[in-house]
Amino acid sequence: MNDPNVVISGQVFASNQYLAENATVQFSGAVSYSLTTDAYGAFSFTVAANYLGTITGIAWDNQGTMSTPVENQIGSAPPEISFFSIAQSANNIWEFYGHADSECLAGNLVTFSGLSAFEGNDVYTDADGNFSLTLWIPNLDPNQTYCVSATVYDSWWLSDSVTTFIN
Repeated sequence: MNDPNVVISGQVFASNQYLAENATVQFSGAVSYSLTTDAYGAFSFTVAANYLGTITGIAWDNQGTMSTPVENQIGSAPPEISFFSIAQSANNIWEFYGHADSECLAGNLVTFSGLSAFEGNDVYTDADGNFSLTLWIPNLDPNQTYCVSATVYDSWWLSDSVTTFIN
């Protein structure tokens, strides 16, 4: 799965522009990180977030004067399975396939439930958000209806599930 990275950038402003040069900025909450600004008070970094939620930033200019804390939220939209289908071919070969939309299409975990054959057979979405699982399932009763579900999880473990039937 993808790392839950976030990109954070900003600017430290001071009453005298030279005070923002090499200011210290410290973040806490969903992100723990400390840095020194560039000559203009600017900063940008990429870091793995600890969780979705509030991040607080505090800056100290190069004379040690502390800023008022600034807060922002790290959020994410859950993935969504937009298509899920099942196809049977010769010799009891079954394909379970579909597409998941997400902020990051590749690398989302897809699990299946409803049949014992799914145990240990998770897949990941490809670069386009597509997934597919092909299994040999020799003993399905043609007179029975089976409920089959697919669940997609993103790197934050947000999820979406869909269900369809084999009959």
